[in-house]
Amino acid sequence: MLIVVIETERLILRLFEATDLDDFYAYAKVPGVGERAGWPHHKNKEETQQVLNAFIKHQDVLAVVHKNTQKVIGSIGLHVDEERLKGRSAKLGYVLAKPYWGHGYMSEAAKALLDHIFEEDLFDTLEVAHFIENVASKRIIEKLGFEFQNEGNYTSEALNKTFHSRFYRLTKDQYLKHMSHR
Repeated sequence: MLIVVIETERLILRLFEATDLDDFYAYAKVPGVGERAGWPHHKNKEETQQVLNAFIKHQDVLAVVHKNTQKVIGSIGLHVDEERLKGRSAKLGYVLAKPYWGHGYMSEAAKALLDHIFEEDLFDTLEVAHFIENVASKRIIEKLGFEFQNEGNYTSEALNKTFHSRFYRLTKDQYLKHMSHR
């Protein structure tokens, strides 16, 4: 569904490929990376291969590739909510390799993806959430103009843990208005 290549100053966003396995595993195996997004770090390449196969099949998650190294350093995806708004709503999710935290890479990737989504009129509404303790994700979400909706709990079955979370929403009109004021 996200059949697109998006370039920014430092990044390329593109569909995952079978050759991305080693790069994907390199960051997915690091404790604390996946857990910030609600999934356990990968214990072996076979686990990563299964997730990679799903990314390739569903085409709803893009690889975040660092232009200088051509390495996959993260992922960003949209999970379509067919039940609500007749598929015109999606949930944004992202994860970034630990060495790249705090350097604005995910803000850059997310802004580029949102620009594309709303310019191409792919969705009317996006939703996103972060665990309360993930302050970096909160900053990205607020920088993009998402509006706080409520707090609640999110239970990760994969981690067998419940996280206190904050939920946000962004419409196309809100995004365009927010970006015009920047």
